[in-house]
Amino acid sequence: GIRILDIGAGHGCMGMAAARALGPILKEYVAVEPDEHMAGRLKMLWPRYGNGALLSVVSTLQETSGTFDLIVLSHVIEHLHHPDSLIANTRPKLKTSGKIFIEVPNMDYRFKTDVHGHVLFFGTTQMEKFLASQGLRKIDVSSFGKNPRQTPMNPANHSFSRRLEYALNRVKRFIPYRLFSAYLTNSYGINQ
Repeated sequence: GIRILDIGAGHGCMGMAAARALGPILKEYVAVEPDEHMAGRLKMLWPRYGNGALLSVVSTLQETSGTFDLIVLSHVIEHLHHPDSLIANTRPKLKTSGKIFIEVPNMDYRFKTDVHGHVLFFGTTQMEKFLASQGLRKIDVSSFGKNPRQTPMNPANHSFSRRLEYALNRVKRFIPYRLFSAYLTNSYGINQ
């Protein structure tokens, strides 16, 4: 069966999606999640959504053992000053034929006023260079949502929507967050 290591697993959404998609092929989902609340929620939800796969939840990478078919780094490396050290520590845990899935926001600094603790910013070119610097072979680097260069938040674009966005940013403390978030999501294809 397949073993998946999810570093920074949160509530385990990737694992639950894998369990649904892979069914009995998924042997074990190992979640590295230092946040006790999120880890607890994952443990609570797994019996219902884990499709019979074994669940292991640990708080550090060093607590994991064995090798994995897939290592997931979803919205993790943009929070690290030295993601290369994380890659170096995860590579020995990858089976020879295994894959590493890395997901990061696409240049989110260009359209978010708050980047939620992100210290590194990636576009497709930067991600390709990072992968090459780590000796990883690229399978696919792609982006979804609207191109940040084409959004009204791009300084080169002075459309009405940009001016409206500027005004909304200035007064957002008076607008309910859900409305503001829905506006950004609908207008720019981003998730807040």
